[in-house]
Amino acid sequence: MKDEEERYVEGLGVRKLTVYEFKYNGGTEVVYVDSRTLWPVMVTYKDDMFGFKIDLNIVETNIPGLKRR
Repeated sequence: MKDEEERYVEGLGVRKLTVYEFKYNGGTEVVYVDSRTLWPVMVTYKDDMFGFKIDLNIVETNIPGLKRR
């Protein structure tokens, strides 16, 4: 599934993101891609079978288009 939303990204501020959701057997992965730079800025993985969730966030970057405005 593909969607767009504005969301606060820690360290980057509010960004317009393209959201990609992938469902697997017992799990879901959501990738948030900055719509302007096309760089992934967040990834969330949720495992329903084992009951855990992992969030990966960019907290610092040297990519000019992703620097906080």
